[in-house]
Amino acid sequence: MQAINDQKAIDTFIQQKALNEFRMAKELCELFDNERFWLHDQLQTITATALNSLVQFNAYLKNGGKYPKTAPLVGGVYFSEGKLKIFQHVVFDAHDHAGNLDKASATFTQLLATTPNCQTIGEIVRVFAGVCEKVKDSPDALREVQTLTYIKTADQARLIGFGDFCSTLGAYRTTQYGEAAFSPRSRTRCDGKNGNPTPARDGRAIDPAIAEALGLRPADKVATGNTFYLPLLPGDVVRAIDSVLGLPQGASISGTTSDTIWALETLSNFIYVGSGGNTADANLILLALAAIVSGYHHTALEVGLPMTINGYISYQPGLYTSFQSPAMAATRAGARIREILLAYENAEANRLMLITQRTATDRELTLFDKRDPDELARFRTAVTMNYGNYRKWQQLAHGPTRLPSENPSLFPRLELVGIIAL
Repeated sequence: MQAINDQKAIDTFIQQKALNEFRMAKELCELFDNERFWLHDQLQTITATALNSLVQFNAYLKNGGKYPKTAPLVGGVYFSEGKLKIFQHVVFDAHDHAGNLDKASATFTQLLATTPNCQTIGEIVRVFAGVCEKVKDSPDALREVQTLTYIKTADQARLIGFGDFCSTLGAYRTTQYGEAAFSPRSRTRCDGKNGNPTPARDGRAIDPAIAEALGLRPADKVATGNTFYLPLLPGDVVRAIDSVLGLPQGASISGTTSDTIWALETLSNFIYVGSGGNTADANLILLALAAIVSGYHHTALEVGLPMTINGYISYQPGLYTSFQSPAMAATRAGARIREILLAYENAEANRLMLITQRTATDRELTLFDKRDPDELARFRTAVTMNYGNYRKWQQLAHGPTRLPSENPSLFPRLELVGIIAL
C-alpha cells in the first residue's frame, strides 16, 4: 500500500476514476445497441412486450368506467414520468388522467414502430415498472385489475392477466438489506423531503470531461429530470462509501435500477420460461448499468447496490467484473461484456483507494496495488457490498449518534478500523 498526501493528486485520481466508470457504461450502452450483439433481440422483444402491454392496459382502463381506482393512478404515473426523454414532446395534465392515458398510448405506439436504443429501453422499462408498482401498492386498484386478461404479445399469441405483473415485489422491498438501504435515514439527499433542504432548481454543472465522454453538451446542467441534481447529505450511506473509496458522488442508491431489473425479470418470465426454465440471458439486467449510468442518472455503485440486494451479484466497487456472477460471465454475451468490464477494471485510471479525512482539505489516500494478491484480497473483502459490510458503512455514515443533525461529514483514519485496518 502507498500513502499519498498531495491534495491535487488525490483530486486527479478521483476525477480519473469517475471518468473511467462513465466511459465503461457508455461502451456497454453502445454494445447493447449493436444489432449483432446476442442480447439485442431479447431486449427488443421484452421492450415490445412492455409497450404492447401498456397500450392495451390503457385501453382497458378507459373502458366504461370499470376501473375508477386504477385509471387515475396510472394516469398519474405518466404525469410524474413526463420528464423522461420518451415523453419530451408530450404535455401531461395533472388533472386529466384519461387524456394522459391517450397521450402515453400514442407515444408507446410510435415507439413500437421503432428499434429503441439502450437508454430509451431503460426509460420504457422504468415506466412499465412504475405502473405495476403503483397498482401493486393500491389494494383497490389491484383488486380491479386482478382478473383483467389481455393480449400480451404483438402477434396476439398468448393472453395473461395484468394482475400477474403486479403480484410480485423485488427483494429491495422484502429483505432486511433492502429495507435498510432504501430507508430515509440511509438515503439522504437535498430533496426537500423529511426535513431535508431543497436543491438548486436551476441544476448542477456536469464535469466537462464526463459530459464529453457521455455525448452530452459541456454547458448542460443536471436539472429536475435527473436525480443527480439532488446533492447527497451527511448520513447518506452511499455518500460515505463514495467519500472513502474516491468514487463519483451521484444520487444515492438507485430505485430505478431495482425497478428495471424487476421488470426485466418479470417480463422475461412470461416470454422465455419453458420446460427448461427461463432461457433469457441473465446479463439482461446489466441494461441498468449501461443505460442508467451512461445517461448520467446514477453511478456504478448506485446501480451495483440494488443488483446485490436483489441477489444477482455481489458488487465490489472498482472491481467491475463483480457486476457478473460466474453464470452470467459464462454465456456468449456475458463473455463479451466481461471483456469490457475487465478492461476498465485493469485501467490505470481505476485505482483502488481509501481516502481518510482530517478536514475537507486535508486528506490522505491509501493506494492498493492491484497486482499484489494480498492487497487485492484485503481490498475486495472490505468493499464487497454484502449486508454485513453495508451495516459497517451505515454505522460509519451515521456515526455514534442516532440524530440525523449530527451525522459526520468527514471520515478520519480511526473511523475506518471497523471496515479495514490500514
